[in-house]
Amino acid sequence: RFIGNRAATRDGTACFYLTGASGESMFDHCLWSANANSWTGVNNPGDHPSTATFVINLANATDKVDIIGCTMAYNLVDAYKGSGGLSVVKGVARIRDSIFYGNGRTTGGTGGNDLALQANGSADIAYSIFTAKPGTYDSITTVTEGNLTIDDKTTFFADDGYDPLFVTPLATAQGYIKTPRNPRRCFAEADKSAVCNFDLHIKSPGGYWLNDGTLVKDAETPTSPALDAGNPTAVYDL
Repeated sequence: RFIGNRAATRDGTACFYLTGASGESMFDHCLWSANANSWTGVNNPGDHPSTATFVINLANATDKVDIIGCTMAYNLVDAYKGSGGLSVVKGVARIRDSIFYGNGRTTGGTGGNDLALQANGSADIAYSIFTAKPGTYDSITTVTEGNLTIDDKTTFFADDGYDPLFVTPLATAQGYIKTPRNPRRCFAEADKSAVCNFDLHIKSPGGYWLNDGTLVKDAETPTSPALDAGNPTAVYDL
């Protein structure tokens, strides 16, 4: 769990920076939420493609990092070309059975809110869920043509007309975003406790957990479209 980390540098990650000879790294069933990069030095946050919640910047463009069974949601950074979620500067992100939803970067930027692929970065995505398709809602952006592969099992919440039904809905998370100097955005430090308690369990009428360990069962609860949406042959028993 990578939750509530803060960075105040002009060109840096809010949470995790993977660089150099780090190819073949794996992130398995990880959660990134409520992380933020908010540089306070100027009104203009700048381009900064290496600013994101998670940055991959490896030694070679063909080096790979696996992201499997992960959730990255409700993170926020100040950067026009970076990403509220994942920015791949150099290397390949292989994303499987994961959810990228409701992340944000500077208003008016060109980097993907959930995923930004820079000139030497690429992604191979399968059985995953993103806020929106490439080209819509700025969820996924790519600098180099042909460096993004998405299988037909990957779905997109905004385009398909539904949301993941996290316990904490997107509107609640967005209510904590402040704009101290437009277009810069941040989570207020006074709200850190509430922000760090964003609950990203998905809902189901058969039952779902809360952050405090409570099991909720309500037959009237709708079923999250993320439930059982991963690869049916994947090993999920940890």
